[in-house]
Amino acid sequence: MAVREALEGAGFSAAGLCERLGVVKVWMVEPRSPAQQEACLRTSDLLAALLRLFVLGQRLPAPELETLLPARARESFLRLGLLELGGAGYVSPVILYPVGRLLVASDRAFSPEDKFQPLEDFVFCPNNIGTLNFLQMIPDQPVETFLDLGTGSGVAALAAEPFARSILAVDIAPRSAHFASFNARLNGCRKVRVLVGDLYGPAGGRQFELIVAHPPYVPALARKAIFRDGGLSGEEILKRCIDGLPVHLSKGGLFVMVCTALDTDEKNFEWRVREWLGESEREFDLLFGLGDYRTSEDFVQDLTRTSEEPAGRDPRTWKAIFDQLHAQRVVYGAIVIRRAASSRSSGRHAPWTERRKLNDHSDASSYLRLFRWRDRLTDPDQRRRFFQAVPRLAPDLKVIVTHKVHTGKLAASSIRCKNGGRPFPVESEVDDFIVSLINRVDGESTGAAIYEAVRASGSPEAFTSEHFIDLLATLVERGFVELDDGF
Repeated sequence: MAVREALEGAGFSAAGLCERLGVVKVWMVEPRSPAQQEACLRTSDLLAALLRLFVLGQRLPAPELETLLPARARESFLRLGLLELGGAGYVSPVILYPVGRLLVASDRAFSPEDKFQPLEDFVFCPNNIGTLNFLQMIPDQPVETFLDLGTGSGVAALAAEPFARSILAVDIAPRSAHFASFNARLNGCRKVRVLVGDLYGPAGGRQFELIVAHPPYVPALARKAIFRDGGLSGEEILKRCIDGLPVHLSKGGLFVMVCTALDTDEKNFEWRVREWLGESEREFDLLFGLGDYRTSEDFVQDLTRTSEEPAGRDPRTWKAIFDQLHAQRVVYGAIVIRRAASSRSSGRHAPWTERRKLNDHSDASSYLRLFRWRDRLTDPDQRRRFFQAVPRLAPDLKVIVTHKVHTGKLAASSIRCKNGGRPFPVESEVDDFIVSLINRVDGESTGAAIYEAVRASGSPEAFTSEHFIDLLATLVERGFVELDDGF
């Protein structure tokens, strides 16, 4: 495609953009920043011209662009609607950003005259930290079938092209479907099929190995922006995404969604999600990765400042809504749901629901590791191998001892273990028994030897080999202790 060739030939890439505009990450670009605008004006090559048109949203005098961009390529940009030519020169009605290896077009929020152009079906630019976090949480392991709910610009579906055999991207807004289809062609993504419809509607009765969603989740008194507004609670669309999983997620499949949701007085978000799964809930394991949270009181103030409705500018309106919902906290993060590959019995095969903190290192590999680890713990043969394994302390383990004055002297009052942030950041208080066990992990002794030493040192009589395995497994899961990958 002439457009793609022209962009790549000019160095229009994430690296080229960051170097020219003087930013570390693409999402740090601020189109109206005087410093970044000045950085583009220092040079008069084709990359500078393209950045001014597609990233900074400026008009370019016709002679300037026509000197830099060959006629054939220029005609392709015009024919595809990426450029428009008027009396004042060339302008782009869209923004076009490099997102990883992709080039993604979406709606421009501001015109070259710096006027906001609101649209109900506005197609949101994926160059923002929320969408980039979402993409980071999508596993790139091979799958047969992939479903992107509420595809918007299509960026998640396009990102799946290298590892998914069949990709369906769905959006209720025809404008979004148009952009997603265009971006698929621009990036040569031939596996992506884009359909217009409401969530699972266009999928019919099909099932998918991997379903992803980055739905609208901002509480709103009225639906004014499809990409943003999620009903009074903000959870209207994301709940419907969850509701459809018993029908559309295949056995052994994964669902990944990044969103804002509510912890209530009765239940945290992940336990509410389990309720939404209905009678099929035992078939699913749930992990919520917590990125951030706000108190409901603080969130009410945010909504009051940004609401477009007169009633929404009164904090009492939102307080009444959140009180009725029994909202305690507004949490932001990634909910990952896995369907069991086969029917489950009780005991170690019971479904689990957990919350972990996210950090800058957290990505799809973090939760995939946790799922694999939990699977091992349900396998009797794998559990027995704990006794042959040689555990070692994680190199980035920190043990934090707090002392207080007791009877005139310093005495240890608490001991906390902290990992290095992988696969998830964990810091937890441990008792003397756990400390004594950790002290026996020397990288030379087998699990069996450590167990016998702990037993000989006076462990509780009820401390069986199964208890030891569970305890050692917990230390490994939390990143305090390591085992060989071949374990």
